[in-house]
Amino acid sequence: EILKISTFSEFDLYTPDGVFHHKLSNTNELLKNYPEIVGGKTGYTNEAGGCLLLVLKNPKNESIFINVILGSVNRFEEMEKLIDYAL
Repeated sequence: EILKISTFSEFDLYTPDGVFHHKLSNTNELLKNYPEIVGGKTGYTNEAGGCLLLVLKNPKNESIFINVILGSVNRFEEMEKLIDYAL
């Protein structure tokens, strides 16, 4: 369920009894450009820099790509290059 939610730009979160709790906002800038994204995780700390993990479905044969960017100053641009090359 968490992997699926990570593909949405925004997601409304409800309590088990159906009461709205809060809205989750995804910081992954690539979601709108790549429908092949199955899930992922963004992250940033001062020590690690920008990090990004994406799982993508290969439209050619239904295999998957798992791409990881660590310690980046522009993780989304670097990931785009990896995705474009892989697809």
